[in-house]
Amino acid sequence: KDQSTSFYYNALASGLYFNNGQFAAYDGNGIKYPSPAQYYTYTDYQFRVVALVAGGARYLKRKAGETIWTSIIDTSADAGRDKSPTLRLAVHQAAQDALISRMQVRKAVTESLVSLGSEEQAAGGCYSYANLWESGFSTEDVWAATPAPVAPSGLSGVLLANGAELNWSWNGDADADFIVARCQTGNCTTLADVATVPAGTHTYLDSSILPSIAYHYRVRATKPSACGGWQSAESNELVVTTLPGGVSDLQATAVNSRMIRLDWTSLAGDEDGYQLLKQTQTGLFVPLLDLPAAATSHSDTLALEPETTYRYRIRAWRIESVGPPEIRSYGGFSNTVEVQTLPWIEGDGVCAQ
Repeated sequence: KDQSTSFYYNALASGLYFNNGQFAAYDGNGIKYPSPAQYYTYTDYQFRVVALVAGGARYLKRKAGETIWTSIIDTSADAGRDKSPTLRLAVHQAAQDALISRMQVRKAVTESLVSLGSEEQAAGGCYSYANLWESGFSTEDVWAATPAPVAPSGLSGVLLANGAELNWSWNGDADADFIVARCQTGNCTTLADVATVPAGTHTYLDSSILPSIAYHYRVRATKPSACGGWQSAESNELVVTTLPGGVSDLQATAVNSRMIRLDWTSLAGDEDGYQLLKQTQTGLFVPLLDLPAAATSHSDTLALEPETTYRYRIRAWRIESVGPPEIRSYGGFSNTVEVQTLPWIEGDGVCAQ
């Protein structure tokens, strides 16, 4: 490619020109070596540009294996040379079959300031060099800080039959994932990560929670990157106290034609009592009475008929607010038990037997 027509050719004060196997020295006023030598293709050459204090430069070259530098041209006597005291070095690689394998910049002849490593090629003609030098610091410190990743906000939760559902808001990167951390009261010095939620999802169902425990939750955003990734600050902390546990071993025994005895195992949790329910003729279970938290049995004698089938359930409850009005939370229903009263015999009554 004829580089003399490019922007880079006109902008540089001096440089090397390559065209179809030929090299020449040039500056912004045109090529200064009128008859460039014909160099052999697929041959390694070294070129040296010596910037002179008075302005201009000397261009030298040598072929691989040679020890003597051959001068191409000296532009220091050129009246049109750049008089600026600043040395500008640029590499414009737009020629076919020209491979830049190394560049060095030296001050005087002994002190190496820059040693650039081997060329790395990438799509689109992108080159990078390793082992760059660093200058001393400037006389002023200028600080610039990137903004910290925004934290998720508005963390809230609701208790469902199958766990605790968390929801939050996010106004940051659309491709950021989320990490959910959790601990429980009594063992909550640090929050442990329990789940990673994919980008675009701002809700999480924690189905591994246990009854009657206060869980603490926080959420933070995370995103992998070539620089190692980042994590945002944590959201607000949410405390969710799970519902009381459910009785699972309710048993019913017909004592006689007028009495049914119900037995269960106490949960020994944070429940404040139990609610006993009885099925009506319509098929609905309605509350029969409340029992204290220490209760493990009850004898039902209310409106029982001989040789009649009755069904019962029980569930624990906990006071959330004494009110008024009193607010309760209920655990799940127990197993349903079915029992038939005995035939009536003389002497059946309502006294416990």
